[in-house]
Amino acid sequence: GSRIGIGERPDYLIVFRLAKDGTFEEVYNGPGAPAWDLVKGKELPKNGQYQISLNRLREIATTIPSSKRIKRAQ
Repeated sequence: GSRIGIGERPDYLIVFRLAKDGTFEEVYNGPGAPAWDLVKGKELPKNGQYQISLNRLREIATTIPSSKRIKRAQ
């Protein structure tokens, strides 16, 4: 898909986009607040989940310093 749904402010958020061939892209990795700020104050949809586009998450991901990201396991 091209969107994710969140129903409340997460402490941290990691979003991956899985391709049909099994590869993946890390779209967002960091504190949940910047993602939540995109939707807070909007009326909650009937399904209880706000929609955020992957493109918008990619944009805000560029502002997250590496020190704020969850480290990859070795």
